[in-house]
Amino acid sequence: MTPTPTLPIVIAVIAIVLAFLVTSPLLIASLCVLGLICLAWWFILDRRNRRG
Repeated sequence: MTPTPTLPIVIAVIAIVLAFLVTSPLLIASLCVLGLICLAWWFILDRRNRRG
């Protein structure tokens, strides 16, 4: 079994934590979107690893 890809998870966690620390609404939205994209990226890679 291949290891779980950790880079997307790390990026998502950092983006979500930064979203709580900044005050600009646009930056908060951008960081949340980045976190969601990284979580989706991790989900796709994880499913691909389980299949193959």
